Amino acid sequence: MTRNRVSTQQRRHLAPSHLSTLFLTILLSCHYIQLTISKENNNNEKPRIITEFELSEFDGVAPDSTIWLSILGSVYDVTAGRNFYGNGAGYGYFSGKDASPCFISGDFNPEGLIKDLESFEDKELRGITDWRKFYEESDKYFFVGLLEGLYYDEDGRPTEKLKRIHARLGIEQEL
Repeated sequence: MTRNRVSTQQRRHLAPSHLSTLFLTILLSCHYIQLTISKENNNNEKPRIITEFELSEFDGVAPDSTIWLSILGSVYDVTAGRNFYGNGAGYGYFSGKDASPCFISGDFNPEGLIKDLESFEDKELRGITDWRKFYEESDKYFFVGLLEGLYYDEDGRPTEKLKRIHARLGIEQEL
């Protein structure tokens, strides 16, 4: 009789184990579906539009502050690279602004900042695509949004200037 009780108890323990496995499988499946839908929704969302004033607030001057930079109007959080982009660092001049011309010319000063990208030769201009690709593909830095102004309008649409630059570079327009 004792033997039957053990056997019955063993069966009772097996049932919850199978149910736990089934429950865990369903839970993980639901989580996977939720993540997939979330990624699809994020890909369909309009990018955040950032003003020049807002961008200037993330210049990395204050210790431990967030650092953003913009290249061709695409704004990236580069806080993880504080040693490069922080106050007084080698690329610190890029922080809190769109310094696209400086990426090409190497002039990290106000004069370099005001150069018109369309004044560069095509060969020089191509260098900016490498920089933008660097930020787009980085695991360390991430995209924040689009800078309203020279390259994007208030709705996040490329300006005529950006369209001309993209045409010179052979880049298809972003949708």
